[in-house]
Amino acid sequence: AGHAAPALLDAIAAAAAPRLRDFNPQDLANTAWAYATAGHAAPALLDAIAAAAAPRLRDFNPQALAITAWAYAAANVPSDALFDSPRFVELCHATAELFKSTDLRQLHQWLLWLDERNLAWPRLSPALAARCRESFGAEEGAPSGLQRCVAAVLRKGMGLLLREEVRTPLEYS
Repeated sequence: AGHAAPALLDAIAAAAAPRLRDFNPQDLANTAWAYATAGHAAPALLDAIAAAAAPRLRDFNPQALAITAWAYAAANVPSDALFDSPRFVELCHATAELFKSTDLRQLHQWLLWLDERNLAWPRLSPALAARCRESFGAEEGAPSGLQRCVAAVLRKGMGLLLREEVRTPLEYS
């Protein structure tokens, strides 16, 4: 909703954690995604989600796999329970043809995070990783409100010429 509500999110996390066994795989993935999207640190909840999700990964559809990976990367919460064994990567390969472009972009961000954190977990195959990178690079960047404000100050206030969007070799925009 674009409104910070840390007390509410903390209360939801506290209420949800003991009930995670009742969540279906999509609910688990969506809960992790929601906290990561809100930028609300909830490592205990994410650890509990990982513990509930790990034995049920085979029941996750491609979208749920991708948003779960993205959520842990975006929240910067490593989870050996989910990613240390080859099971997660094997499931990604088994459903690779079902991934939509959004899923591939999220998996690319997860791979970037693995490299950034130097995590020694199993990786996607080079072919699937390339599909993820290509999908990520194909999407045009969407400047944030903060980026637009900073650019306006640099242009008007300081008279600087700048390019707001630049693509890096890792496909960051």
